[in-house]
Amino acid sequence: MGSCKCPSSEITATHWHERFIAATCVCCHNGRLHAEENGRIIEVCGDNYANIDKVKVDGGLIPKGHTECCDFFFGHKPNGAIPYANNVFVELKGSGVGKPNRQIINTIKIFKSNGKLSHDSTINGVIVTTAVPKVAGSEISKFKKAAGKGGKLHIKCIKRHPLEYDIVNNRIAN
Repeated sequence: MGSCKCPSSEITATHWHERFIAATCVCCHNGRLHAEENGRIIEVCGDNYANIDKVKVDGGLIPKGHTECCDFFFGHKPNGAIPYANNVFVELKGSGVGKPNRQIINTIKIFKSNGKLSHDSTINGVIVTTAVPKVAGSEISKFKKAAGKGGKLHIKCIKRHPLEYDIVNNRIAN
């Protein structure tokens, strides 16, 4: 895999914005932004990687065990400046949908309360699993309520290959 620049030690900054900057990384593999945890992999493709931020949320921006949160955040800024137009919250999980959905929803709330999501940005969630989960309609409804208009929760079972996500068009590419 590519060389990872994710924070490897505890982030000591106390201000949320400083923690956000310290948790931003550029882990690439095959020319794509890359995130991996417990054998689950996502690669984010887009128009210009200089316009995509990747943030290690759990154990980076938010200290481990502090609160339920997702693993990673990807933000696409088409003009190179924040606010992000497209936002993707990623949970790399073994199986199930309920807990990873709660982790993503909680992270969306944290981002909103810290001013990182504009009212007109698109918010999507991606849960990468190794087993095909039974998706309850109530989980999708909970996500849509947190994400707002146009938000979509993507749930994909990937066992041997990375999930490829097109952040510009907000869709799974494979």
